[in-house]
Formats: sequence, C-alpha cells, structure tokens
Amino acid sequence: MDQHEGMDTSSDEPQLQIAELSSQCDSPENDENKKIKRRESDAKCRANISAGFDLLKEQVYASGSQEKVSKESILQESYMRIKYLEGILVALQQTKGKYDHYQ
Repeated sequence: MDQHEGMDTSSDEPQLQIAELSSQCDSPENDENKKIKRRESDAKCRANISAGFDLLKEQVYASGSQEKVSKESILQESYMRIKYLEGILVALQQTKGKYDHYQ
C-alpha cells in the first residue's frame, strides 16, 4: 500500500504559500529594507572604527590635542610606539637576566 493513498494530494495550497513567500522575498520593498539595514550597519561600523582611531590618537599623541591627524599617521605612530616599547621590554629582560645570579 502506498503511503500517500487516501491523502488528498491535489491541494495546491502549500505551493501557493511558497510562491507567495517567494514573491515577498523578491519584492522591491524587501530590497529597500535590505539596503536601509545595510546602510545602517555600514554607518555603525564606520562609527566604531572612527571611535577606535580617536581612542588610539588619545593614547599615542598628547592627550587633549585637537589637532587633525590622518588615520595613516595614527597607525604609523602607533607602530613606532609599539616597537619602542618592545625594545624597552627586551632591554629590561636582558638587564634582569644579568642580575638574576645575585638573588
């Protein structure tokens, strides 16, 4: 016995519902909503990046400085500052190693 026997398979209702949902997904209103959400998401991302650069600028340059500085300059100065601090760390570790035998 076929498992579909006795069932009404002539109903097109599920196919109609799928077709309606599909047409809603392709509607211009949905495309516009996607564009709006994308713009909002991009704006939020740009705001977060800008806030990050502002924080980095405060740490790298004199605090309170309102001078306009390019993002490229902020990154370059940050890199140089990190390399400087790494050099100090290496020097301190080497110095500590020299005096370990006195303990």
